[in-house]
Amino acid sequence: MFQQYLSVEKSGVMVENKAIIASKDSELHLYETVTQCKDVQMKFSLPVFAFMLKGDKFIDMEGIGKFNYKPGSSLIIPSHTNLKIDFPTACLDNPVQCMAFVPDEKIVEETKYDFYNRTDASINIEKQVNLKDGAHLQDIGIMHTIQYLVFLFQENNPHRDYFINLTMKELITRVLQSKARTSFLHFFNSSENVMSRVAQYIRDHIQEPLSIEKLASVAGMSRSKFYEQFKLVFGMSPNRYVIQEKVEKAKTLITCQQKSSITEIAYSLGYADSAYFSKQFKEITGLSPSAFHKRSLNQVLSSS
Repeated sequence: MFQQYLSVEKSGVMVENKAIIASKDSELHLYETVTQCKDVQMKFSLPVFAFMLKGDKFIDMEGIGKFNYKPGSSLIIPSHTNLKIDFPTACLDNPVQCMAFVPDEKIVEETKYDFYNRTDASINIEKQVNLKDGAHLQDIGIMHTIQYLVFLFQENNPHRDYFINLTMKELITRVLQSKARTSFLHFFNSSENVMSRVAQYIRDHIQEPLSIEKLASVAGMSRSKFYEQFKLVFGMSPNRYVIQEKVEKAKTLITCQQKSSITEIAYSLGYADSAYFSKQFKEITGLSPSAFHKRSLNQVLSSS
């Protein structure tokens, strides 16, 4: 197991600590920025899967634009993509921490091949979902897979490299699935693709009870066939996808309708129990609805 630790200084001031832990076919890069700085430029020669751990940073990424990269978010950075990063709050007492996985190109290509061949050919997903375009994602499955990868990189196990390769393939597959959800909604006309039509139906009827039987009917499939195809494409069960869409809608409502109560928002999304809504919201976002409301309000006030 190869490990390397580096410190970066500018004009005699400590800016960043960096650690690299390597396996046979992949590397884990750990970054800790301890000084406020702007327009830090970065580029990778291979595709990178990054995950934000702590702190606050703004990234201006070629092909996506500028966005706030928050803890719990993952980022797919294609090879040779220009990044410009701001660290407005970094300091020794409150460092900004993130990590990046750099897999061997062979692992990426093998995983993409398996993913495309396991997905219904009628979807023609290969033309729309790839790792040549960047993506800013928030997915709990990706987060858990990344946490396990960190454990494997640090584990002293004779089969460590083998386990890392397997889990790296799982991470890439989850990323492709997460990108598939976005691609269907942005690139397909609902009349042209079954799963896109189902995803749009869920969004349009998010306040209603959405059973698997109802969604299978929208797709024109049997219950078992629909469940199998939905999980292959989206990487989660239909019920889990509905919950995530409800939470995404709730985040929008909490941000845009500051005067609405959490109970009112829960009822508007079809929840009979606001406590159950709050539990699902925190499970996915890591924050309670009230904490999310407070954070969004503070962001509005600080930007005004």
